[in-house]
Amino acid sequence: MCFGKLCQHWLKYKKPLLKEKQYKSYETNLKPFAVLNNTPVCKLVKSDFQQIINDYARRNPNTGKPSSKKTLRDFRLTARQVFDFAVENRILEYNPVTYVQIPKN
Repeated sequence: MCFGKLCQHWLKYKKPLLKEKQYKSYETNLKPFAVLNNTPVCKLVKSDFQQIINDYARRNPNTGKPSSKKTLRDFRLTARQVFDFAVENRILEYNPVTYVQIPKN
């Protein structure tokens, strides 16, 4: 299963459990990781996600400015929840986002 498909499954699962505003936030928080959508989830590792977080910490392509720590934490939290869902449903054995760190600067 590719990452994009996993995200779709997770969002479909979450939709009835959330208010519309939270659901839209989750969709937005997954957009930075869209470059990984066609990658099989079994091939993804921490560094794939760490690099995206690091890039957004330096410069958010939407604003041209560094992303705030809160925004970076929201990105990481959402991706972590997607992979927690994958582990809970035995799609994967581990969550590659668990150890992604938010850069200090």
